[in-house]
Amino acid sequence: MKYIGKKLFLQMIMGFLAGRIETCGMCVLGVSYFAAVFADMDARLLIAFSVMAGMFSSLSIEMALCGSMVILSMLLIYDTLERQKIHIRPVHAALIASVTFVMYGGIKLYMFPYNEYDIFLLMFGTGLVLSLTKIFYEALGYVKEKKGEKDKDYEDIIENRLNDFSHVFDRISKVMSDDSCENRQIGSRDIRKIFREMSESVCVRCEKYEECSGQTAICKPEKFKTLSVSPDGFITLEQMPLEFTRDCIHTERFLSEANQNLHIARNIVGYRNRVTQSRKAVASQMKEISDAVKNMLDSMPKMQRLSNELEESFQKEFRKKRVICKNIYAYEKNDGQIEIVMSARTTKGRLVTATELSRIMSSIMQKKIKPSDASRKVIDTEFGEYIFVEETKYKAITGVARLTKDEQEVSGDTFSMINLPSGELLMALSDGMGSGTSALDESKNVIELLEQMSEAGFSQTSAIRLINSLYMSDQEFENYATLDISLINLYKGECSFLKNGAVGTYVLTSGKMYCIEGQSLPVGVIGEAEPYIGKMRIYSGDYIIMMTDGVADMFSDEKYNLEKYIRQIDTVNPGDMAQSIVDEAVRRSSGYISDDMSVIVAGVWEN
Repeated sequence: MKYIGKKLFLQMIMGFLAGRIETCGMCVLGVSYFAAVFADMDARLLIAFSVMAGMFSSLSIEMALCGSMVILSMLLIYDTLERQKIHIRPVHAALIASVTFVMYGGIKLYMFPYNEYDIFLLMFGTGLVLSLTKIFYEALGYVKEKKGEKDKDYEDIIENRLNDFSHVFDRISKVMSDDSCENRQIGSRDIRKIFREMSESVCVRCEKYEECSGQTAICKPEKFKTLSVSPDGFITLEQMPLEFTRDCIHTERFLSEANQNLHIARNIVGYRNRVTQSRKAVASQMKEISDAVKNMLDSMPKMQRLSNELEESFQKEFRKKRVICKNIYAYEKNDGQIEIVMSARTTKGRLVTATELSRIMSSIMQKKIKPSDASRKVIDTEFGEYIFVEETKYKAITGVARLTKDEQEVSGDTFSMINLPSGELLMALSDGMGSGTSALDESKNVIELLEQMSEAGFSQTSAIRLINSLYMSDQEFENYATLDISLINLYKGECSFLKNGAVGTYVLTSGKMYCIEGQSLPVGVIGEAEPYIGKMRIYSGDYIIMMTDGVADMFSDEKYNLEKYIRQIDTVNPGDMAQSIVDEAVRRSSGYISDDMSVIVAGVWEN
């Protein structure tokens, strides 16, 4: 298979992730990203395939097909222009992307029923495609240029462009928030306006128009201070002024047309409120993206070249293994840990493992160094990039035990355990609303989004807020899921806890049992979902135990019931401990599994 360079691979990954993101019910980010990177790419079909693969892996079939048709049309237009020897500039790419986007969006509106809200989304999405294409192009351009300048200048350029990127989304969020008024309701003033219009259009055709005082009475301001719509949403004859009921000879016709106008007005207000709510949801998402970029900027490692003495020592010892290395850089992370990146290849057709090089580096630097999980593990005869990181002080072994609710085929609980590049172990457990497939879909979406954002460098708090804003923007369905996160820093020996509607997490340390509980609501319940956040030190031999309510509810008969049982478990294996807790929960429920049960146990020891 042909070798794919790191830059192209990263662009394909970014394209895949961009294609998975839905904004305002459309695939805006995927189309914008493809338009931004297209002009400078040789492997255009690979980028197109990665973006479309992202769309079909996450979005609905209808939305993915629409986005794919936009990208294929762009490919056809670009190919035609290049055959005519017309150079494609960024502004051309942005215009072509926005035109094809609005064209296929218009076809979609023509083929399916729509309303003014759908038209607003199409116009807004077209504007986003135009602006985001330019933003993506400039951001990627600044990452690629200045390659020969000093390292400090390179860092400053990236920092400034990311700052600009963050400010753009922050500004969009503020503009959309400022323009979004609170939800309106039909009030007495609106009813009075309707009556005035009815008086001018209906009463003027009545034969008693000249002598009827009812038309005047219904327009008096004092008559509307106590007037309200009945519980069934209509105005009744009993609510009308006495002069109207006494003099009007067409009360039924008048009220019928008035209630019809009131119904139309209520629909208009409802549509406007939906647009307002959508604007607020989009504003919230833009704000969270802005904050996430700021957090990523604050946590960016500082790049520096190794000292000449250290670099020469590496090269000398590597040559003994028939390995040539160049472009050696060291990155100092926020926690003080070192990450080393280099280009390396072997000579004379040899193959050398990255672990062999890490042993040499450990001996020279007097630190425990290992190949990164994200790095290639074997050095071959072609130059490639290899990443080495400091060995963590602690290691964690995990175990999981699960059971599905009786009469259900699948469990509504979803879990994840991933090692992050920062040297942290992320354990997450989500319980979807209800049980079965629908609950699984909810919890799975939450966990997958959390995984992707955490691996991309988002803080867990920012990820939770952004996930919650995505759930709140779905106005058709009431969806929510609990989210329980334990983040173990294997360098420092610390564990952070983030909880959204989850039951307590138990920590067994030095023979003592602690229960970490939070009072926050699940994801998707309210707009401002702030997780409970806690932190504590952990030591060698400690255990972190997470579970869903299906297990915790079985131990709620007496105080500290679950703590007592965990203390008496006679095993050091996390998997056996998790299975023992689930088995005891089933025993206490007399063998009947009334809810999905999931337990995660992590044991921590010195590395």
